Amino acid sequence: DGYGLTTTTLDKIFEKDKPDLIITVDCGITAVDEVEYIKNAGVDVIITDHHERVEKLPDCLIINPKISSTYPFKALCGAGVALKLVQALAGLNVATKYLPICAIATIADIVDLLDENRVIVTLGMKDFVSLPVGLKKLIQECGLNLNCKASDIAFKIAPKINASGRMGSAETSLELYLEEDPVTIKKLCNQIINYNNQRQRLCDRVYKDVKFELQSKDIFKISALVMSSAEWDSGILGIVSARIAEEYNRPTFLFSQVGDELVGSCRSVNGVDVHTLLSSMSDLLTKFGGHPMAAGLTLKVENYDEFVRLTNKYVEENLVKTDFLPTKSYDFALDEAEITMKLVEDIDRLEPCGHMNSRPIFNFKLKNATISSLPRHPQHLVLSYPNFNLLAFNASDKYFVLSG
Repeated sequence: DGYGLTTTTLDKIFEKDKPDLIITVDCGITAVDEVEYIKNAGVDVIITDHHERVEKLPDCLIINPKISSTYPFKALCGAGVALKLVQALAGLNVATKYLPICAIATIADIVDLLDENRVIVTLGMKDFVSLPVGLKKLIQECGLNLNCKASDIAFKIAPKINASGRMGSAETSLELYLEEDPVTIKKLCNQIINYNNQRQRLCDRVYKDVKFELQSKDIFKISALVMSSAEWDSGILGIVSARIAEEYNRPTFLFSQVGDELVGSCRSVNGVDVHTLLSSMSDLLTKFGGHPMAAGLTLKVENYDEFVRLTNKYVEENLVKTDFLPTKSYDFALDEAEITMKLVEDIDRLEPCGHMNSRPIFNFKLKNATISSLPRHPQHLVLSYPNFNLLAFNASDKYFVLSG
């Protein structure tokens, strides 16, 4: 049914389950009207969420570290908040059973891998042996083992789990989590991997559309990249906008037109809080929600031009032109002789690494590499040396520069 509480979904729940209580996970902080709808039906509701608050909160019990004046860590993901509710109701020993799946969710949601999140991921990944058999099978199907790294979860497992909801039904991934029959699990893994392949093809198509449109624009005079199309699938716009925002170092908003509405995703850059930006023009939006660096939103087609104008105005007032220049930073300089197995092992001791706690970045100059692409992933480049290989992600456009 898509993200968040809607009256349509609630009607299905009322009819099918006839609940006394509804508990949300990872949504609901902006669902003022929907919570009233639930209460008017005689049902209690608890919101568990981690997204940024808006001015008016739902009138119910809300568990969200971002609105708590006492909870010491604000960056839990939605599953992390749910884990804390389990801990409060059933105790730490019961909550510990859910650390492995919460570790996957924490990595997948790209929240800060610091403080309590780092504890959740560290302890959860040490206990991957207790993951449901379906998830262990998916890890195996991706060519990994249970001693994999957080980056393996981020780049190989999480996109596949998410692909079900983007390309088919999120219930496919839920079934994999619950299923115990090996034959059914194998079929579900194949379906999820197929969804992910479809997702990659769609992302590539939308990315090429965006790049083509940008060719006709004076990028130096644009503060925010805002584009829409009736041909784009809304389920993959967040992925593409993240790629475009990183490439052009500008906040990026991509919309899919559905009838008289535009459903969009945005990804930001340092210095622009898109949640604050969207809050400043909430009267133009049908709905929105998210984080300082990422958000989802819906607006009427008739409000699009004004949205573009106000978005660019906001970014221009909060950034200077030099902020748009691409920058690269590194932690240490190396030469070729220092790239050894001991270096790799030492870096591995820093795991788990992730958002806001990244693996070290090194600067070095290497010459005479043999450059090739990956057969199944031609958008990446492999730089081969006598003792090691380097993988350059999404660098196929630099092939002739690097091989010249």
